[in-house]
Amino acid sequence: MLKKALLTVCVVVLLIAGSIADAASTDQIDDFRAKALNAARALTDSEAQIIENFISSSFDEMLNSFEISEILAIKTSIVSRKGPSKPTGYSNAYNKFLEKNLRSVAGEINALESSSRKNQLLVNLIVLAAETKSYDLADFALTMIDSDNVVVRYWAVKCIANKTVIAQFNSVSESDNELNNAIIAAFDKLLDAESSPEILGLLATFAAQSTDSMVEDMLIKVVDKRIKKYEDWTVKNEFVDSNLLKRLTDKMIAYKTSAANARWSMRFAQLYSYIVQRYIAGADILDEASLEYLKSAIAEAENSSFAKLLGRTQPVIKKALEKKDPGQLKKEIDSLLGSASRQGRLAYEFKYDYGKNSSGQSITAPKKLPAPPSPQADTGV
Repeated sequence: MLKKALLTVCVVVLLIAGSIADAASTDQIDDFRAKALNAARALTDSEAQIIENFISSSFDEMLNSFEISEILAIKTSIVSRKGPSKPTGYSNAYNKFLEKNLRSVAGEINALESSSRKNQLLVNLIVLAAETKSYDLADFALTMIDSDNVVVRYWAVKCIANKTVIAQFNSVSESDNELNNAIIAAFDKLLDAESSPEILGLLATFAAQSTDSMVEDMLIKVVDKRIKKYEDWTVKNEFVDSNLLKRLTDKMIAYKTSAANARWSMRFAQLYSYIVQRYIAGADILDEASLEYLKSAIAEAENSSFAKLLGRTQPVIKKALEKKDPGQLKKEIDSLLGSASRQGRLAYEFKYDYGKNSSGQSITAPKKLPAPPSPQADTGV
């Protein structure tokens, strides 16, 4: 009994000591951060040690926490004490020690036997990295980009495919782009096998906002994958296609006077046409969520994309959707995108076609969406 009581006391003492140490490291970094946050100078060894002590003790606390609320609080604490996006002595040191600890902690987590515990911690680890929004953590994100866990993969891509990090990616000089090349290679590899619509949407955002010419084709690949999904009637989460249409719109405007414009314009028109065709053909077979996603994408494109591309102001497509009139909707879409007998307004304005027929003449209409697959008969087996 005495031995058990003494053991209990020792555990309590250790927990109290750990809490005191954690509080001390937090107080230290808060005091130091207030003084040195925006200073351009490099930190002294003792100043850098304050940051390392805080980050290291925070991750130790995370690894010993089993309540999700505690893990989230620790994650928030680490992110909230990061430096500014511009390089400073503080931000450089913080990112350096954060990246170092992320790698070591990920190694410890991957050695855990419990898969649920492992997934819980890995997700929070990569979300932490993504919320920091630092190019310095991109290399760490790449180590998790091929995870079997789709949530981990999503946040690993999000760690790089966000506005702040993409801007940092774009600012890297040609002579110092080893990490940029690694990012491009990893994203290209991921794109070949990835099926998650949300991750494909992130890759499209990255490709659209990057100024690296090597990245531009990534957007084409994403759009082509989505078009193929529509043709196969295996597309999911159609709401991501609103983002793709916006990205393609920007490219059409940027390349309007270029010979390269056709590949952007044709894909915009084909993707939008498939969205509309799926909405009409799937009225009685798609679930309510899919129909709402499609309806939203159709209306949003009229309000944003066509307003930019053609200066269109009358919401005729929206009205057809509200009246639930598929005939009128098709008529309006044919006017914009073209029909078998007539070039559409978009093709006239942006000088593209949908390929050539056997006679060498321009095809004036987007491809028709294949009929939906027949439902499998119930064999009773």
